[in-house]
Amino acid sequence: DMACPGDSILLSAKGELLDSFTWCDPSGNEISTEASFTIAIMESGFYRIKGNVGECEYVDSIFLGLRTLEFMLDKDQPVCADEPVEITVSSNSDFRFDSIVWMPEEDIALGQGSEKVTVRPTETTSYTAVIFFEDGCMVMDSITVEVSDLTRFTASADPDTIFFGESTTLTATPEEGATYMWEPSDVLETPNANTTVAIPDQNTTFTVNITDAGGCMTMREVPVVVIMVQCEPPFVFLPNAFSPNGDNSNDVLFVRGKYIEEMDFFIYDRWGQLVFESHDPAQGWDGSFKGNALAPDVYGYYLRILCIGGDQHMEKGNVTILH
Repeated sequence: DMACPGDSILLSAKGELLDSFTWCDPSGNEISTEASFTIAIMESGFYRIKGNVGECEYVDSIFLGLRTLEFMLDKDQPVCADEPVEITVSSNSDFRFDSIVWMPEEDIALGQGSEKVTVRPTETTSYTAVIFFEDGCMVMDSITVEVSDLTRFTASADPDTIFFGESTTLTATPEEGATYMWEPSDVLETPNANTTVAIPDQNTTFTVNITDAGGCMTMREVPVVVIMVQCEPPFVFLPNAFSPNGDNSNDVLFVRGKYIEEMDFFIYDRWGQLVFESHDPAQGWDGSFKGNALAPDVYGYYLRILCIGGDQHMEKGNVTILH
């Protein structure tokens, strides 16, 4: 039968006419130059003896086998976190097992003390079996159960803050064989792709359920902030009077609005002549026409504004030049 690790074995070679002996272990390392010696066996394989007589060399070998443990898993690796996995241990020895201790003991869900145990690893873990045979021999070995590392999956929104009516792109880590399911799906273009376009109408936390090629599932959350655009007074504001007198206070008439995307602003005198127009909120009216300051009076205006997100506001009214 196979030897117990650490057993002392006498190796002996005979050769009356040999001048020298050299013993080597299975790895090729020289371990003795005596014809006979005792070795604590820690490695299975062929132990070779080389003898020399003058220029002649004689070689022989003997196989010494160690008791070893073999492990078998009931599932392919990697497994999913907290998935039950059965580990079965066997040996190449004819001697029966007297007792078995599995470690770490707190990780053994079922079967402690038997040849088959059930474990539920939440991360990649090594399990060790310490086996005592009926002849008193003790052998221990380990097997590593690899758990799929789902932290490799991430999800994000670009941009993560949008104006009402705008879109954002949601992206989860792409991986061959993985499937994706985004929710809520009613505001998504392709909810079953790793990348999709979303047009939420309010602050929304999107979730994506990801299943990798091995069937392991994980979930990620992606918050998106939606800024509600106000495209009417008082969020769009035009003063009804200003005083272009050069005192650096209220000298220029501006259309004010935080979300203005397009603007058409026209001002007319009391006879209907166009005296100013602007299509840029940063370009205001200084109360002049063709380079000349206009007299204090009431002027009519027409204003059309298109806000971010597509909302539109139009108004007509009067603005007064004061001095």
